[in-house]
Amino acid sequence: MILLHSFAKIVLHMKLLYKKFYKRLAASAYLLVALTACSQPQDTHMNWIAKFDFFDLYQTRVNNGSFNPGSAITIKHIAIPYENTIILAAIKEESSFPNPTTQNNMIVLFASNDKGQSYREIPTGEEDLEYVESMEDYTLVQAYAMNKGVKVQKIYLFNNQTFELQKVDEYMQPQNILNYTYRDFDGKYVIKKNYETYTLLNFLDQEEFYEMPVAAFGKSFFHSGNAKIIYKKDKEIREYNVKTQEDKLLNVLKDTYDYFLRVDNQLTLQKKIFDDGDKYKYDLYDIYENKLYEYTPENKYFYRYKNFMCDYRDRSRIRYSYDYGKSWTTHKVRDFSIMQNIFGFYKDEFLVTEGVFFRGDSPESGGRVMVGEFVKP
Repeated sequence: MILLHSFAKIVLHMKLLYKKFYKRLAASAYLLVALTACSQPQDTHMNWIAKFDFFDLYQTRVNNGSFNPGSAITIKHIAIPYENTIILAAIKEESSFPNPTTQNNMIVLFASNDKGQSYREIPTGEEDLEYVESMEDYTLVQAYAMNKGVKVQKIYLFNNQTFELQKVDEYMQPQNILNYTYRDFDGKYVIKKNYETYTLLNFLDQEEFYEMPVAAFGKSFFHSGNAKIIYKKDKEIREYNVKTQEDKLLNVLKDTYDYFLRVDNQLTLQKKIFDDGDKYKYDLYDIYENKLYEYTPENKYFYRYKNFMCDYRDRSRIRYSYDYGKSWTTHKVRDFSIMQNIFGFYKDEFLVTEGVFFRGDSPESGGRVMVGEFVKP
């Protein structure tokens, strides 16, 4: 019995020693992790200056109080016409909100004039979004609703300063959607195609319009703004003023190019190096034949503004360059996740996207409209 009692005391003493050792080991491990985290350099490549919660706008949760209202909002397009003005075009699931006015989805605009700190809701009454183009003082919005299986297209003009929405056209979509289109909106004038007739239309005063001699332009022509059309004819780049009918030469090309296209709001001449379908390479030049960059599958979806490029395809990190991609700065996204590739950019200064915070049942959970400023290296 004495032997068993001594053995039990030894076992108890070993357990106490083990617990002390385990606590010290755990404390050391925790301290090591903390010191390691503190020693990691802080990512200062972007400043997230706004984190908008849709709850602040609606003051209610959705789906019988289960979720943040941001879960019933799907952002489809982001426009940033001014430094402090942000416009979101989104699908709102009306049926998810308390006391819905309709069971259908609705296209709404959310507008901010304080760089994303707060937003106003502007409903359109339409069911889905087709097209958005924002320039200077106005945004062109094309949305539609279904009527007996046919799309009824509506064209709206949104004032980027007063946030007023005005319907300017409505039509039944033709079987060939390319027969009736709007494009190249510059904030005032827009090219309207009605089957074979092209018109430059003043959207602010629709009594002002000009027939366009498109037969003289060829296949590729673009409205560069203020009623001026840029087109390529043989080896010449020319500019035609639709209002004055003045036609002038901009440049005589020294080289031969395969395509004349608008890329990222810039007119480009494209020379094919090779194109095997999935793999291709084009050299891109401006209309004065200054080389801009090489166009490949790897940079196809980059955002570009002058010499600035941003690669946002890997949503866990955002990398950007101020020298056409020769050198890059990488920002690792922390604290939140970017779930979809919907981004808006203002020049080379900041981006807007939706971030999702995972915080369990905390009010901090859910989607937020994020504004991130680029830090120049």
